[in-house]
Amino acid sequence: MPSAGVGGRVINNVAIISQTSLEQNQHEGHEPVKQANTPDQKQSKRRKCTYAARREKAQELREEVRRLESQVVVLKLRSGEVGQESGVDNDLKQTQEENAKLSESIRTQHLQVAEVQSVMSQYLRSQHFTLSFIPEKAAG
Repeated sequence: MPSAGVGGRVINNVAIISQTSLEQNQHEGHEPVKQANTPDQKQSKRRKCTYAARREKAQELREEVRRLESQVVVLKLRSGEVGQESGVDNDLKQTQEENAKLSESIRTQHLQVAEVQSVMSQYLRSQHFTLSFIPEKAAG
């Protein structure tokens, strides 16, 4: 006769309950624990032969050389080699000169506006003082 376990369940049913919980875990996205490789199973990953490894390394190095050579060409164009003017540098210099001219023009205009404001405030102050000192006999 089977003995009663926790909650009045029979102990023989414990195996069934654990199997059911394993199936629920699989449905919830949990993966079951994998068994260790047995000696009769072959490893799927083999070591590459030396020739293939060296060939791949040589290909990677060739690609790196191409990339570095293209960077050298770009740097030479930016710096402008002896006897050559770079179009990019000329455009940059021209833009910088235009920016300097515009900045100077803006500074000049700001100064002119400040001078006009100063003259106007002085004029308005002098008008205010002259109006406040008008004699009462002349007004009436």
